[in-house]
Amino acid sequence: MKIDKFDICCLLLSLFHLLVCPFNKVEESFNLQATHDILYYGKDLKQYDHFSFPGVVPRSFVGPLCLSLLSSPFHLLLQFFFHLFPPSFSFSQKLFTQIIVRSSLGFLVVFALCRFRRSIEIIYGREIAKYFIMISSLFQFHLMFYSTRTLPNIFALILVLHGFSDWFEGNHKRMIASFVFCIVVFRSEVVGILGPLTLLKWITKEMGVMKTLKWGIFFGIISLGATISIDSIFWDRWLWPEGEVLWYNTYKNKSHEWGTSPFYWYFTSALPKSLLGALPLGFFGIWKEPRKSWKILLPILVFLILYSFFAT
Repeated sequence: MKIDKFDICCLLLSLFHLLVCPFNKVEESFNLQATHDILYYGKDLKQYDHFSFPGVVPRSFVGPLCLSLLSSPFHLLLQFFFHLFPPSFSFSQKLFTQIIVRSSLGFLVVFALCRFRRSIEIIYGREIAKYFIMISSLFQFHLMFYSTRTLPNIFALILVLHGFSDWFEGNHKRMIASFVFCIVVFRSEVVGILGPLTLLKWITKEMGVMKTLKWGIFFGIISLGATISIDSIFWDRWLWPEGEVLWYNTYKNKSHEWGTSPFYWYFTSALPKSLLGALPLGFFGIWKEPRKSWKILLPILVFLILYSFFAT
């Protein structure tokens, strides 16, 4: 993939937000702490933090493991540098490691976002793709700010962006692989996106039902095997983390104990705040090109309605 000025601008903006606000909220703590423990303690699982502070539900180590593998060369280089040149300032070396880890996550998000832009370019042309990246990333706050935040949603975002890119490009097998891995490992509710996208492809006869099910089962087994084998080691018991999250939120119905929102909250609060100036432009696009717009918008609206229903 050829790098251009928009890719560089997105990456620099992501790093800018990180450096301006390098610290974390509690929601980000598990993935960041897990990455820290892998980098600093390695195989010595007894020192890992999650045994003392497991949280309400277990979370997967797949994301932190990938993040630590990507960050480890720079982490080792940092340790070597500080060994040769001990710093005279009071900042902890671990703060720099945290910046390295979060920068690595930001790189993965920006790479996925820029690939998504190129898939838009294939369908709608260069001008539309250019305005997409400018409006969604360069002129707005949320996406670039959260791109380095170690939330489960951000790990899921990377796979969802790749899945949408494959959906646009017509690479259906890879689309299903990205979404299914995301559903099984990171966020099970992403099935609410995959379902409408797949149904639309069935209606337009771009995908066969049996082939879709075959790919879904195949990648589901691989994803389930990966998360169980990795997370069972780190948690020291047989475990499918996202399965326990799903069980906790649905069968036990305990998610409401952590707060609920009205059905319309995403439409009247969350989306207007996150989209900002893109919202009126979105309505203009629907009015100007209704057929092209609804093909993309309809699966997202279905997901938002379903998710809003379950979040109440």
